[in-house]
Amino acid sequence: MYASIVEEIKKKEKFIVLSPDIQASELLKRILFIIHENQREIDLQIGFSEHPAYYITVDRIFDLLASISEATGHEKLKKNINKALLEFIEKREEDKYNWGYIYPVLHLENALIKANICLISPQNDVRIPIAPIRKNCFEYSKNILDIILKGSVKNNKYDYNIHPVEKIYNEEIKKIIPYGLSIEHEINSLINSAFKPFSFIPIQDYIEDVIEYGNDKGYLIEITNDYHFRKSDILLDEYGNYIQSPPLYWHFFTILKGMESFVLDELNFLAR
Repeated sequence: MYASIVEEIKKKEKFIVLSPDIQASELLKRILFIIHENQREIDLQIGFSEHPAYYITVDRIFDLLASISEATGHEKLKKNINKALLEFIEKREEDKYNWGYIYPVLHLENALIKANICLISPQNDVRIPIAPIRKNCFEYSKNILDIILKGSVKNNKYDYNIHPVEKIYNEEIKKIIPYGLSIEHEINSLINSAFKPFSFIPIQDYIEDVIEYGNDKGYLIEITNDYHFRKSDILLDEYGNYIQSPPLYWHFFTILKGMESFVLDELNFLAR
């Protein structure tokens, strides 16, 4: 029985597996070389460490590849890096990555919470498990994640004075996002900013880790399995009236107002 359970767990493990029969693009080879040289230098100076502070991050890639920008042009280089990053995390099999793995870490910068996207690739072995890397990166910025999940950072989407539709309106795509108040959307927005000027790549592993941690700590309320928001104390005045509406009511009210706005806009369009 125990042996079968262990075997099942092993089957579900995710790995980065370098294979000589998989051909990488020239730009990806440069990125892999940068990662290798960075980790080799750390190994020589202080001994290799899996500490996330030592990983190459996406925000550094453009500058590190700038030596070829004269030949390709900045815009072309940016597009090629987009392709190379997707190639970097391409899966050969269900739970095996061809070249590398990406995972965000959080940090404070001028009192603002920012994310960096770590680029991880095997160096001394052709096959490495992802779980320890994933855990190390998550643990590294857990204290900052606590700030987000406790609602200790100001976010105008949670300002009761702002019109409900404005809270769930996405300026980039000019659309109302029904899940715009969810913690999933907030984390994805952080990750999106960390990828700029490159294209956003969803990191589902991190979203899953955040939600699992938030649920375990009692920080979150679940609406559906992919829609969660923070718990918040109910505030009453001296007469027992709500100072602010309970978060659950407030979230649904905001979404309903967004739907109302959308329907009215569509009806006005059809009536023209």
